[in-house]
Amino acid sequence: WSTEKAKIQGVLTQEGENFVNGDAVKKVDSNTLYMAGTGFTTCSHAEPHFQIKTGKSKIVLGERIITGPAHFEFFGIPTPLVIPYGYFPTNLEKPDITGLLMPSFQNSPSQGLGIVNGGWYFPINDFMNLELRGDLYLRGSWAVQATTKYRKRYKYNGSFAYNYRYQKRGLKLYEPFGGYSLTKNFSIRWSHSQDQKAHPTRKFNANVNLQNPNFFKNSANPEDLLNGTMSTTNNTMNSSITYNQKLGRANLTVSGNHTQNNGTQNFTTNLPKASFNVPRFFPFKSNDGRGQWYEKVGVNYSSVAEGRLKGNLNTIGTLLDSVPGYDFSDVLKEYGQYGIKHSGSVSTNAKLLKYFTFNPSANFTERWYFQQYDYAFDSTLNKATVVDTLSGFSAVRDFGLNASMNTKVYGTFLLSKGPIKAVRHMMTPRVSFNYRPDFGTAYWDYYQNFTDTLDNSLYYNRYSGFLYGSPGRGSNGSITFALDNTVEAKMAVRGDTTGQVRKVKLLERFNFNTNYRLAAEDGYHWNIVRLTAASSLFNKRLRLTYQGQFDPYGYTPEGDRTPVLALNLGQNLLVHRTSQFSASTKLSSNKKNSRNAVAYDQRGGAFTNGDIDFYNYQDLVPLRNDWDIRFNYDLRFLTDVEPGLEGEASPMFINEFSSHSLSISGSYRPTDNWSLNYRTGIDIAQKSVGFTTINAVRDLHCWEMK
Repeated sequence: WSTEKAKIQGVLTQEGENFVNGDAVKKVDSNTLYMAGTGFTTCSHAEPHFQIKTGKSKIVLGERIITGPAHFEFFGIPTPLVIPYGYFPTNLEKPDITGLLMPSFQNSPSQGLGIVNGGWYFPINDFMNLELRGDLYLRGSWAVQATTKYRKRYKYNGSFAYNYRYQKRGLKLYEPFGGYSLTKNFSIRWSHSQDQKAHPTRKFNANVNLQNPNFFKNSANPEDLLNGTMSTTNNTMNSSITYNQKLGRANLTVSGNHTQNNGTQNFTTNLPKASFNVPRFFPFKSNDGRGQWYEKVGVNYSSVAEGRLKGNLNTIGTLLDSVPGYDFSDVLKEYGQYGIKHSGSVSTNAKLLKYFTFNPSANFTERWYFQQYDYAFDSTLNKATVVDTLSGFSAVRDFGLNASMNTKVYGTFLLSKGPIKAVRHMMTPRVSFNYRPDFGTAYWDYYQNFTDTLDNSLYYNRYSGFLYGSPGRGSNGSITFALDNTVEAKMAVRGDTTGQVRKVKLLERFNFNTNYRLAAEDGYHWNIVRLTAASSLFNKRLRLTYQGQFDPYGYTPEGDRTPVLALNLGQNLLVHRTSQFSASTKLSSNKKNSRNAVAYDQRGGAFTNGDIDFYNYQDLVPLRNDWDIRFNYDLRFLTDVEPGLEGEASPMFINEFSSHSLSISGSYRPTDNWSLNYRTGIDIAQKSVGFTTINAVRDLHCWEMK
């Protein structure tokens, strides 16, 4: 072994992402192999499903593979796809390796037969490389692409690509009939990413995509469009550049981005966008450890300044070409939106009377704009229209208050007999309050008010469609009430004599919630009461859930809802509206019952000797016998309110099923490579069988058959 030379029969090795096998191998040193009957593939199977086969080859481990004439094999069958020679780099990360980038063949009805994506790889230095690729079609179309990638360890990495396409579609003699076209298109892409270890406080990233408007449209194959096989996601072009700077605990981000639809030519550009964010801090916190209530007061602050240009390239181009004196400054004024937004919040939490948790908070938003709309009422149209855009600084602000309080109540019941030793009931009552004043009054001057010809009041927002919007009209205040319940039990461990117990959740949740609207103008102050419940039985094998909605308001004899409590109309405390109950379970096989094939010489001669695997011959596929089946039961019913009988003081409440079904699904996997999946169901309400599907899947290693 001192010479490191050898002759080897039957070799299988891996080079990069490729697997290499050879019938006979001559090893001349530690890194160089000469092979006869060589196969190259990315298939990891012992008998590859596809490979490039060649008579002779030279392999320099970790660097390159050089071959003579080679052909492509599919499931061991030679194909007419051949190459005169091959040069395959196996480690493109090494800077000193150059070589051929293998092309592929493509047949396009509009461009003819072509060889595409072939080229050469050039190392430039330790930090940069270059790939030159090209396409060539028999009808004269061609394309070139140059891509350079760069990387500096712990600093940055990126790539720059230039693509040029010269495309002929159809034949020249069909040009009078629209069957021929010639297009020239280009695209430039730059991607840059800074390593997180490059700088502790600064970061720069870029993703720039520039192309002529017809690049996507002209590079698409018409036959793909007709067949529906082309992805249209690339029809939108996106570019972005982002710079991030940490300032202590604060964070400053400056970015610019551009989004463009190449089909409609609509675009949105930020010129630029700067955001400043301060995470929550405690301005009154001291270091003496006294823990006063005001030391828990936390403050959040963020701001964003942005200039946004939004429009259509074709429309803007027409204006620039046809309107005298119309220039880019007019474009910025007509299609641009500008603004600054400040947002902040103050919050804290405190314990009240030892057992109650109180969480108050206040939030504030202020928008700075530099223009506003001025409306005038048109009696002919019976509505107001924008008559002018007034320049000047405007501060548009809104604020709100929030508070919540909750506690926990426990009840424990001890039992001396039976397997259940104790039951604990935990209740969590919660109350929350929120309020926001009416910003639609004349005091704030965010809206203009007019009276139409029918004496209706009309309100028009002076900042409609602006960058950060504006506060809505009407005050908003509500009180939310909720009660959460869980029930747990301590049960003795079966067969245990040491007194050990285990916890079991009898009721995972049983929750109520509703809210009261303080400023409801329609008289319906109370909202719908919602009830949810869930539990798991039989060691979580059976899952039960329930959801229901109940109306606190009553109904007139005509069946109409009225802002009078149902209890006052003698219609019970709550009126049932909808309920949904579901149950689900899953049964599965015991995978320990799976048996492997047993070799003949392990079965003890010609007699079975009680061996249940005697007839499980060698080379038979071992059985997995894995299966599972899932049942889902769903029941939904609602209460319809119909007019009552003549002379009755109440309507009729009619309960009916909206859905009632049982669905069954599962899978069966007899072997490692075969599986069956099925789904069916029964519509009990309609007395019919649902749509049934059965899928058979065969794992073909490199592919999958369904």
